[in-house]
Amino acid sequence: MTQCRGSSMNRPAPLPPARKREAFSGGRRHGFRPAAAGIVRYLPAGRLRMSEMFELAAGKTRGPVSRSYWIVEGRLAAGAYPDPRGAGNRAGGLLDAGFDLFINLTEDLPGGGDDHLSRYDGRAAERGAIVHRFPVADMDIPTEALMERILDGIDRGLDEGRRVYVHCWGGLGRTGVVVGCWLVRHGHARGKDFEGILDGLRLGDREGGRRESPQTPAQFRMMRGWPQRSPAKSGTTRQDRFRGCLLGLAAGDALGTTLEFRSPGTFEAIDDMVGGGPFRLRAGEWTDDTSMALCLAASLTECGGFDARDQMERYVRWFREGYFSSTGRCFDIGNTTADALMRFERSGDPVAGSTDPRSAGNGSLMRLAPAAMFYAGHTAAAVAMAGESSRTTHGAEEAIDACRYFAALLVRALNGESKQRLLAADTAADLALSPAIAQVAAGSFKKREPPEIQGSGYVVKALEAALWAFHRGQDFRSGALLAVNLGDDADTTGAIYGQIAGAHYGADGIPAAWRQRLAMRDEIESLADRLLAGPDSG
Repeated sequence: MTQCRGSSMNRPAPLPPARKREAFSGGRRHGFRPAAAGIVRYLPAGRLRMSEMFELAAGKTRGPVSRSYWIVEGRLAAGAYPDPRGAGNRAGGLLDAGFDLFINLTEDLPGGGDDHLSRYDGRAAERGAIVHRFPVADMDIPTEALMERILDGIDRGLDEGRRVYVHCWGGLGRTGVVVGCWLVRHGHARGKDFEGILDGLRLGDREGGRRESPQTPAQFRMMRGWPQRSPAKSGTTRQDRFRGCLLGLAAGDALGTTLEFRSPGTFEAIDDMVGGGPFRLRAGEWTDDTSMALCLAASLTECGGFDARDQMERYVRWFREGYFSSTGRCFDIGNTTADALMRFERSGDPVAGSTDPRSAGNGSLMRLAPAAMFYAGHTAAAVAMAGESSRTTHGAEEAIDACRYFAALLVRALNGESKQRLLAADTAADLALSPAIAQVAAGSFKKREPPEIQGSGYVVKALEAALWAFHRGQDFRSGALLAVNLGDDADTTGAIYGQIAGAHYGADGIPAAWRQRLAMRDEIESLADRLLAGPDSG
């Protein structure tokens, strides 16, 4: 493997490094409100491109057929099953009205829970219409991954100029939760207002519009918890995502240093990047998380690939000389990292991380982004190299697996995958993970709240906290503040959050004032561009 030496970006400092401790321990609605007409902008779902603007149907606008209602008049409607039989032939009425895409949520296949229904596929095909099936059991909810596919299918049809009809059997439970999530996705997510909008739209169903929809508590929870599309994603370029990933790491680090080592309940929450903290930093100065990430980025780009020895030599230069430090000296280094670097100095073996399970700190996860960025064109390589990058300083199984899982997420975010799809429980289906990391990957962060969610130095808790903030936040800023206001190892929780959120929202999604304050911002952006231009970045 090519050997290379550190760049000239050295900031000498004879001061001994200050060390940090990597501590861890192993309903129903009542009443109806009128719908207010609003503008809905179709934002990208994954790689979809949707730029048309539509107005929601006015309240009480009669649906196109019986037991139906308009969502976007003339384009998108929902309601009961389009039975092709008899005088109430809803299928024929919809086809006559120009509907050419049906989103069928029933189990009307042989043996399914709705197999008593009369199929309308043949009649639709004769008229050139398409039927997309997304079977969901009656009174149940789709998986998150399936809901994402359903919503993408609706948006794709609208983008193609189709007239779309969404239905289950009665048009209440399954249909209601899909329509509700669609409204949330496209911006009607302020408080519970979108439920009033849904109620108003459904008044267009003169026969059943005053019945409860959705029908079950689980359906309401899914609808209320569905994330809104971020406007930042609509124009995010690949370069912007790469810069966002590295700048986001630094921004989260600099934001969180103010509250580092502060226990929950002992401080007032912050709402801006103000500096200070235990190391009395200026606003925009960052700690060990970013220093080590920049060392890793420089190694990958200057060596043209993964060189564990070169990485460790750069980490030692930071440790001893202040290389890639925001202040010119090493500070805030974790015990596990410091022990590994001194072990490397003695032995020359770059795989110096302790394998003791009790050493599973977050020190390798906090710096991970460059490995995923450099290998973003090859997910398997990114996952493998993420694990190897951890072994240099953190060899515990949970630390390695946290890096492997997070690298898979970062690659998908860098490649523009939607937030909901990123956080789906099956994202890590192909990865063999230790039990605690597998639990996080399965979505533990969606089910817990503080104090169960902790900004701890333990890698499992740190990963869970960062993903909790990403899941809960509506944009980079709100999620970052959720992450760092957990306290404790706040800078590292912020840095881990910043990697995934920055890749998702892009550099332009990070508050401009925060970006402008960041120490060495130009060098960080330059390294991000070099990682993007690397031979394995795609």
